[in-house]
Amino acid sequence: MRFVILSIVCFILISAKSTAQINDLTDLSTGEFVSFQALFDYDDNLFGYVAQFNLGEIEKRVNSFEFVVYDKNLNRLLVEQVTGDDVVKKYNYDLNKDGKLIVSPEFDFSDINVFQAMNINKNASYRKLLEVNLNSGTVSDYKPPIYFAGELMLDYSSMDNKTLNKKMKAHKREIKFYEQGVTEVLENGKFLVKTRRTKDFQSFTDFQIKLFDENKKELWSYEYNVKSKRNKYEEIGILDYSDKQISFIQKNVKKKNVDLFFKVIDAETGKIIAEQKIENINSTGLNHLLSSKSNLMKRSNDEHTVLSAAIIEDKKDDVSGFFVAKINTNTNQLQYNVIDFNKDLSVLIDDEIKKNGSIDGHHLYPRDILLKDDGSFKLIGELTKYDLNDGNVNIKSVEDLYVLDFNSDLKLQSVDVIEKTEQKQKRPNYLFSRKLSDDSDDLVFFYRDFIENEETGDENWILYINTYKDNKLTQDQLKLTSKNEGFEIYPFVAKKGFILLHEFDENEEHNQVRLERLNVY
Repeated sequence: MRFVILSIVCFILISAKSTAQINDLTDLSTGEFVSFQALFDYDDNLFGYVAQFNLGEIEKRVNSFEFVVYDKNLNRLLVEQVTGDDVVKKYNYDLNKDGKLIVSPEFDFSDINVFQAMNINKNASYRKLLEVNLNSGTVSDYKPPIYFAGELMLDYSSMDNKTLNKKMKAHKREIKFYEQGVTEVLENGKFLVKTRRTKDFQSFTDFQIKLFDENKKELWSYEYNVKSKRNKYEEIGILDYSDKQISFIQKNVKKKNVDLFFKVIDAETGKIIAEQKIENINSTGLNHLLSSKSNLMKRSNDEHTVLSAAIIEDKKDDVSGFFVAKINTNTNQLQYNVIDFNKDLSVLIDDEIKKNGSIDGHHLYPRDILLKDDGSFKLIGELTKYDLNDGNVNIKSVEDLYVLDFNSDLKLQSVDVIEKTEQKQKRPNYLFSRKLSDDSDDLVFFYRDFIENEETGDENWILYINTYKDNKLTQDQLKLTSKNEGFEIYPFVAKKGFILLHEFDENEEHNQVRLERLNVY
């Protein structure tokens, strides 16, 4: 079904600002406004928001930042300050598994002093991550665990670069490789590590999954790719992990033969408890399942179902389809389906699909999964022209949205095509999605697009609000810009049934956030 955008701008928010919940950010701080961001908990549920201000220099080459934490109802929870070297551009905010706020610096790499700070000063800001208790307001240094030089390190803040390099080189002399790893903290406080080795930091070889307890004791390790060669090697991509199990896909390559397996490790013992061979997918396509940057994941509310989607490429690196998979964490079984654009998608849409899977020179790139309680779901793809380099996406332009509707057996049922304006954009326009309520499977998702009126010459960003009620799609629009230069409205995800709008005018003292109820019931 092709869904054409109406030219009339409709307002679907409950009308008056006076009925909305408004917070004036200009009254919060005497500092210069830096950023406003949504804040999500460890399970990726919306927790609230953070507003950030730069209070300026308090001593030579040291700035002070102030941040305000809100809950999702815009109730103010905390006001706190943090200081850092002037190479810090701003701070980013995340919640860890304990519900504490992790404050980490982002640097201005246009300032040459940032490199000096990183290489010389062991007390530089880049080492000073902070942990904030939102209940008590207590601020303390945060030391994220790292796996470095073959060792899980929980306290390394006192080590400068010279000490770390010496430790790394000593370990290399012992094992003939540099050894590092990606560390995740599980809910029970244990540490899951995916290790890798390199000789020159140009290419890396994965070879182990390890689990450590709170005292850094290694509990078990799963080894693979031990005797890798150019034409004989193994790779894995972790799809999901918890205190109970770790599920992943393993690719075994032996010359021209490639075998793909779904495997599950018991997190208590380190033993393989489930194994399933994956058929009907080429090895090239799986590379993107092995890369978390290209792999889209969604977990059900009961946490027993994990959905995954990734692009499939042919031998010429053209995107030819989607790989969709469902993991049942109760039975440790994988259900999957391969969607070939030429075979499966072409019969459901009017657009011509080229042999290389492209539509109008663009390929579908997965943006979001809208999961229903019965296990069916909608996969939102955006027509995108891009290059892929080691999982990193270089976007050249974006066009229409395609909403692929799947039943609970992962079978593609129908497609809604949402046409955008003809103005080419160089970044994704898709924003986010929400369920309208806990009592139904009604869904809403948002994207924005740029519209130029040919008669008046007016240029506006428009927010498009797309609602699925009883599986029927409707669309409404909201203008995000005004005639005042510098005035814009930025949409943010909000609690169910609402959207948060951030109004900001760089030329005037206008800086407000407000919760608006969506009139879609």
